[in-house]
Amino acid sequence: MKFSNIAVALAGVAIFGAAGLSHPTHAAEQVATTKKAAVPKAQAIDPVAFQAASRMGAYLRSLQAFQVVSTASLEEIVDAQGRKAVTPVSTTYRVKRPDGFVIDMTTPKKARRFIYDGKSFTVFAPKVGYFATISAPATIDQTVDLVYEQYGVILPLADLFYWGTDVQPTDMVTSAKRLGQEKVGGRDTDHYAFGGPGLSWEVWIQRGDAPLPLRMKITTMDDPAQPTFTSDLTWTTSVQFAADTFTFKPATDAKPIAMARVDQ
Repeated sequence: MKFSNIAVALAGVAIFGAAGLSHPTHAAEQVATTKKAAVPKAQAIDPVAFQAASRMGAYLRSLQAFQVVSTASLEEIVDAQGRKAVTPVSTTYRVKRPDGFVIDMTTPKKARRFIYDGKSFTVFAPKVGYFATISAPATIDQTVDLVYEQYGVILPLADLFYWGTDVQPTDMVTSAKRLGQEKVGGRDTDHYAFGGPGLSWEVWIQRGDAPLPLRMKITTMDDPAQPTFTSDLTWTTSVQFAADTFTFKPATDAKPIAMARVDQ
């Protein structure tokens, strides 16, 4: 996964297609994602913001089993008069490292489930009854990379876990700053803002020993619709899952389809 995908991850939501997903901020994929990118001007970068994001990523990588519920909205301009429409998006993530996750996402028009059990990865559309399954590697990290590189599937929140690592380089950040301290859901957070080519995003990180992202917001500046995602996250970091949580069992009338590859 590359840094340009942090936009999708920070949004914490996505509008999924039949076998993979599409996303209004997918234009970020066009941004150069090489580590050879020019280093941003020092005066635009607050090292405190970088350190906070890196600490957040390290903490998230330390979690072995967790559940997080994202309550989000997508606001975008829908006509020439500048009128905006808001789409609610609800997503629940259940994760067990190193080899299991279930992601359930619903919007007023669509519902998608992503299931990984250590051997296979499945995308299921419950409203229409279609599903696609592929063989998958032995770990979540490997599977996240495979489904993105070969099938174009970007799993929401994935990049948050890799901030500051070689997997998720930060060369494309052009601005970073701390905006202050705020309450989110009754909890104290530090509010940070980051910028990159055509993108502006913010994250509210819980203060203390558990630096969880509690709110995220992103705006795609170079899209005429200027889509803005805002997501509030509720975390459960001490959880046990039933043995069959990550097993996909299709209904008798569910229809298998092939997952289209993007690397051919």
